[in-house]
Amino acid sequence: MKAHRNSFRLGVALALIVLCANAQAVPTYYFLTTTSSSEMVNGGIFMPFDPETATGTGNFDSFLRIQGKNTETGYNTDGTVEFQTKSGKWTHSVLVDSLTPPRVQVDGSWYREILVDLNQAPGYRYLSLDQLVVSLEASANLTGYPSVNYQNFGGPVLYSMDDLAEDSSVIMDSMLFGSGSGKGDVRIYIPDFSPNPSFPYMYVYAVFGQQTSVQLPTGEMVAAVADSGFEEMGVWASINPEIPAPGAILLAALGAGLVARLRRGRVL
Repeated sequence: MKAHRNSFRLGVALALIVLCANAQAVPTYYFLTTTSSSEMVNGGIFMPFDPETATGTGNFDSFLRIQGKNTETGYNTDGTVEFQTKSGKWTHSVLVDSLTPPRVQVDGSWYREILVDLNQAPGYRYLSLDQLVVSLEASANLTGYPSVNYQNFGGPVLYSMDDLAEDSSVIMDSMLFGSGSGKGDVRIYIPDFSPNPSFPYMYVYAVFGQQTSVQLPTGEMVAAVADSGFEEMGVWASINPEIPAPGAILLAALGAGLVARLRRGRVL
């Protein structure tokens, strides 16, 4: 009986620790609302991407297409798609060995690159990216994503926007470089990782559009929700992608990250 009581107390204590850890996560906005914006989010670098040519046919290789109203969620797979993921040639598995460019160097540190192509109507200029989890998995056709607590399928997690200290949302301006599909909008650098033969596939889980009311740095209140157009995530198919000046990226990201922490807190 005593052992049972001790086990119960231990379970309660662990649950309280988890609840307290989650309660400590501070809601924080990051903004990509000017062409010179750059944000450091939990070790990843986020910035607007200005393509000199469209990132459609020939340059931009989509591996994930998501389409929904207001909030939209999805992940890439060759299996049965879920949530608001769109099936077809734009959604598929990604072998790590096939990534192009395979690695990008920024001030001596190596990163992997993911591009985001937004497709918002002019009346829905802003869109939030509220969850981004990048993981390695063993199979190309996984389905049944364990979305509780934003877990992955069980392989190594390479990157997450959030941690126990911070609940992050990146507010993106889809009109910086023109509206519609086929225009690059956002470039994301996640910390580099080594290929793992046991987990050869890269999965990207993303949630857009959870911010129904947010205050921009200008003071303007806007909605950052999806308008039913599709968003795509992908990589460069070009062998010579344009890479910004490394020093400028890192300095801008660090400075913008400091500003973001000073304005920490959500507006409801």
